[in-house]
Amino acid sequence: MAKLSKLVSNKPIALSVDGMFVRNLPAKVVQEKFGNINEDLAKDQEAVIVSLFTELLCDENGDVFEDCGSFDEITSILSVVDIHRIVLAIPEAISPSAVNAGK
Repeated sequence: MAKLSKLVSNKPIALSVDGMFVRNLPAKVVQEKFGNINEDLAKDQEAVIVSLFTELLCDENGDVFEDCGSFDEITSILSVVDIHRIVLAIPEAISPSAVNAGK
């Protein structure tokens, strides 16, 4: 009998921001961790950004970035514009529109 779990790719998904990828997590995990992201951003923007950088974002090998464990570290490396571009690129990467599906 075939198993769907054997067909699943764990390869990171590229963002529209060069060098940035998201971990290819199961939909249930993404929903549990980031399902209320808009409300969470309104409550505690810094915590959500740290969570995205430590739990979802990665390099092309699926490795998390070791120098972004806190909001202070992230903002010491990236500009506000870069952070904004990265955060905005995540939804399109993990839930592509029908136009971009399969690309």
